[in-house]
Amino acid sequence: MVISSRFLLLKKPLDGVIGKCRTIKGFTFVEIMLSLIIFSVGVTAIFSTFLLSLDQMNHLTNRIYANTQLDNQILTIERILRVHRALPFDSQNLRKNNLGHRELIFQGKTFLTAVEDLPDVFALRLELTWDERARSKRLSRSAYLLDLPYIYN
Repeated sequence: MVISSRFLLLKKPLDGVIGKCRTIKGFTFVEIMLSLIIFSVGVTAIFSTFLLSLDQMNHLTNRIYANTQLDNQILTIERILRVHRALPFDSQNLRKNNLGHRELIFQGKTFLTAVEDLPDVFALRLELTWDERARSKRLSRSAYLLDLPYIYN
């Protein structure tokens, strides 16, 4: 005989107890809370990994822009040296890049020194610094320039 949908009445009395009731088992409050805690720890780990990968991607994008600017500046200096037979010397400069949602400002420095024992060879070192997440990042590139008149004739 069934009294309600949640309680079942046993048809046979057990050990002299008449009409012993048995409930249908479900999840307890403690089990549900533990599963929610485990689920929230997993979601938090996935979300923090996602944020870390976005930050790393932002850093690599800035580094690609810095590498491109350094390469372009070295090529520009070489071209000016070939055409005008003089070195353009702008020791410090600011470059602004518009990346769509934000603006990135590179601070550039140029160092030119003579190489010992080689009077016509100069060592060129370019540095770019930029701010990224309240930290200053720096990237540098070096090249050697020849100042031989017969090469450019």
